Amino acid sequence: MKLSEGFAILENKSIPLTPYAKVSSIEDAKKFVSKEGYPVVLKLDSTLHKTEFKGVKINLFNEEMLIKALEDLREIAFKNNIASEFIIQKQIDGVEVIIGLKKDPIFGKVVLLGSGGILTEILKDISFRVVPVTKKDIKQMVEEISANKLLEGYRGSKAVNLNKLVDIILKIQKLNYSEIDLNPVILNEKGAFVVDVRLIS
Repeated sequence: MKLSEGFAILENKSIPLTPYAKVSSIEDAKKFVSKEGYPVVLKLDSTLHKTEFKGVKINLFNEEMLIKALEDLREIAFKNNIASEFIIQKQIDGVEVIIGLKKDPIFGKVVLLGSGGILTEILKDISFRVVPVTKKDIKQMVEEISANKLLEGYRGSKAVNLNKLVDIILKIQKLNYSEIDLNPVILNEKGAFVVDVRLIS
């Protein structure tokens, strides 16, 4: 499943995403920027672990950087036998978390919440609950992870919108997949926004 296909499934379930577009040319990318502005992120339209072969370009602040990123990704796509199709996203600031769902052989479906982005595998800062979960369960999960301090607001930063985080978890627990990986989800005072998704039937 392509990244854009995963995004379409989430959109159909009213799960919020960072503003994005599927593009195949610099002209397409510039149309997106004219609407959303810089900075942006450009990535391969693939659910493979894109960071391992540098398939994600972040901190693109101008057209020159955008063109260079697109050229680099075309070359990476060619070398890895991947279609030259890309996702451009508005780059937004906030706290990164992972939200997921897995089928456990003993407990059945479980949802997880933890520190997101590249910190997921390093910190292993994750809380689990067996489905179905309630708003109260999710708030307890938030309290159990170390990233909770960042979510509450740290050293002058604003507290994130936890209600939007709760909404996403309540929705994904109802999806019929054996595994769901939303990583990262960016949280800030305005809401919660999915940046990347992996779905396994």
